[in-house]
Amino acid sequence: MTISKLIKIIPKRILLVLVISLIIASFDGIVNAQVFSYISKFTNETTLSEVLQFGILSILGYVVVYTGVYISERAKNRALKYFNFQLKERYLVEEVKKGTLEDKTSDRISVLLNEFKLLETNYYLLIFDTIYKLSMSIFSTLYMMFLNSQLAILFIGFSILPMLSNKFFGHSITRSSSDWTVQSQKFVQKSTDLFNSITTIKTYNAEQEVVSDTTNQLSDSEEAFEAVGNSQIVAQYASWVLSTLSFMIPAIIGLFLVINNRAEASDVIAMMLASDRVVGPLRNVASNLNTMKTTEPIREKITYEIDETIYLEEYFENSLDTIEAPSIEFDQVSFSFGNHSILDDVSLTIPYHSKILVTGKSGSGKTTILNLLQGYFEPNQGTIQYSNQNNEQIVSSKEAHKYNLIARINQDPFIFSNTLKFNLTLGKEFSDEECLSVLEQVGLINELGKDSLYSVFGEAGSELSGGQKQRVEIARALLHNKKILLVDEATSALDKQAAAKIREVLWTLPSTVIEIAHNYLEEELINYNIQHYNLEDNRLIKK
Repeated sequence: MTISKLIKIIPKRILLVLVISLIIASFDGIVNAQVFSYISKFTNETTLSEVLQFGILSILGYVVVYTGVYISERAKNRALKYFNFQLKERYLVEEVKKGTLEDKTSDRISVLLNEFKLLETNYYLLIFDTIYKLSMSIFSTLYMMFLNSQLAILFIGFSILPMLSNKFFGHSITRSSSDWTVQSQKFVQKSTDLFNSITTIKTYNAEQEVVSDTTNQLSDSEEAFEAVGNSQIVAQYASWVLSTLSFMIPAIIGLFLVINNRAEASDVIAMMLASDRVVGPLRNVASNLNTMKTTEPIREKITYEIDETIYLEEYFENSLDTIEAPSIEFDQVSFSFGNHSILDDVSLTIPYHSKILVTGKSGSGKTTILNLLQGYFEPNQGTIQYSNQNNEQIVSSKEAHKYNLIARINQDPFIFSNTLKFNLTLGKEFSDEECLSVLEQVGLINELGKDSLYSVFGEAGSELSGGQKQRVEIARALLHNKKILLVDEATSALDKQAAAKIREVLWTLPSTVIEIAHNYLEEELINYNIQHYNLEDNRLIKK
């Protein structure tokens, strides 16, 4: 992420206002130097009108400058709003598009809340500040040259000294910042593990040990952060010392010229005041550059372009026309995680409308089969394809999501911290009547009420029972009316009566249904003509 990309994102009118207001604000040092140097020329012969004229002009000068500062700050905030929105929007879009089952939510949230904030405060805000300080230094330099070119050359020459701190200490700052980024990510992960494992560690009375392991990483993270701060402090101290030398040495030479009648005292005063707007800003620029270096690891992660507005309906691929009556074809499919084999040379055809039950030992890989069907995983060998009756349309499992084919009912359903209707529709267009109909089918109307569509049932559905969450997920799948329904232990949290009702709904759907289950009734297999496969020895064995 570069300055040129930032400029592309900011609307041109905002950029123009920002540039003009920064130029006006940059005259702060000139106005200040002119006012105080002119005071030294007043004597007892000065008239009241001259004093009033001086006061009015000085006030106007300050008002103009600080109005420029005010406008530039407002423009800067507006520019940051545009940038932050587009940066985070693009990040959300990119992560959703490339997201896989292995990606960690905690890492993504850390980027949004922590790394992007650091990028704002330690890079983009400092870009604006650096531009402002450099323009102030340039205009103050021109003013000094106008007053006395010899003294100005001295002040300007020595003003380069503060910049040397960045040259000497920039590498150590970058190195310590990289180490802090690594340690911080480790702490986020350990903290996530800690909070997710509270019930487990309480069960084994391991609170002290696990918390201790997390706080050890916290200590490493904080020490790394301290090292970043210390490296910046060392660079800042060097900058202060060099700034003092760059300011005082030419001032002493200027006084020598005054006592030898080669310069005016008012010019030296103005020069000293103006030089503070040369040396001081340059010192800030050096500090800014040091701080900006700390964001290099974060900026290197942002490889995508954000120089134009995202139109979500164009950016995400629209669903293509669905495949009518799709069959599923496993053709010599093999899949394994490392040395753990799940499927070995499996060939199987599942016609449309089939009702399939897959059983097997825990850990045998039943859920992995559903992930393969959805294209979340790809076979190590062989193919999984969807096709119509005449094989005119053939789609790989990886592309299936584009054809509006599959719905998934998970064992641990995800509930948005949003209205019940949003949880059913996922933002798509469905009427209230359609939503109420599917809620009725899964028996939630009586429990939640007919007026529940626009209710929020706590964070992540915390006010819903486990069984209610599963039925919301089932209702969601029914509403979207997909051709193929993948079911992963959908009734595990329901009582027998509710489970039987849900199974009746699922097994009588005009769709292909593939269910993963541990518990089932033999009479159901017979009544609904369900084909039963058992996953054993890396094969799907028909029972």
